[in-house]
Amino acid sequence: MSTFPLISLPSRSLFYHGTSISAARSICQLGFQASKNSGDWLGDGVYFFDVYRRAESWARRYHHNVGPAVITVEVDLTYCMDLSDPGWAEVLHRHADRLLAEAKESGITNMVQNDVFHGKDSYVINSIVEQLGASGFEVTCVKGLFASGDLAYPGSALALEAHLELAVRDTKIASIIAVEHLVSRVVSV
Repeated sequence: MSTFPLISLPSRSLFYHGTSISAARSICQLGFQASKNSGDWLGDGVYFFDVYRRAESWARRYHHNVGPAVITVEVDLTYCMDLSDPGWAEVLHRHADRLLAEAKESGITNMVQNDVFHGKDSYVINSIVEQLGASGFEVTCVKGLFASGDLAYPGSALALEAHLELAVRDTKIASIIAVEHLVSRVVSV
């Protein structure tokens, strides 16, 4: 790669990971394990939301039978590939077509790209991060914005499930602050 954007000024922010209480206990003992699924939205990493309620909703949706939990972490964003930054977005834009063509020439053709699986995005991001790493620049996390779900109202550009996700590739940059076991809520009218 010929160029890459400047790194951020040192910055730390809180992020939230929805999971099960048993997985949360394991994470506290053994640390986070990065996902390496070919359809992960931002490539390899441990996934976090920037809003607690998004992580809570995720945990309740996918772990309601086994005890949902939310882990709060503080993350060092200094070496983050922030795709809302025009410099990083340009790197992605500039190299995506070449990387996907190289993948196709190599016989990698099963990259599913839809509302759930982001195989092409994952491949391109992982490839860029690997190439930067080979040149001595380590990307420790990737941050992206996603407009998903229904529109807020007809004609709106705002999506009801829009969210920011962070894929932490180097788990040493994420420090656990708190773990909350979510109990069932009973609402009476």
